[in-house]
Amino acid sequence: MVDGRRFAVVPWTVGLAVGMLWTLLGSVLALVGTVGFGLFYALVHGQTTVVLRSAAIVQVSLISLTLIALVLALHELIHGLAMRALGARP
Repeated sequence: MVDGRRFAVVPWTVGLAVGMLWTLLGSVLALVGTVGFGLFYALVHGQTTVVLRSAAIVQVSLISLTLIALVLALHELIHGLAMRALGARP
């Protein structure tokens, strides 16, 4: 209920076509973001190559996975807080 008015709750699920479209869009955006950050790096540092030794690859991978997990947890927490604020209960 919002401002004294009732709203119907409509269940919604992602179908195959929508899921495939989101996957395609996410993949394209990830590629565009990678190229964009690469260009930004090249402009700032004046070089177009990055050399990572195997020890650096392991460190970068672990740091990246940790940051992804933290961002995912924060993202889902925000979803939960928004749902709670709108009256959802587990």
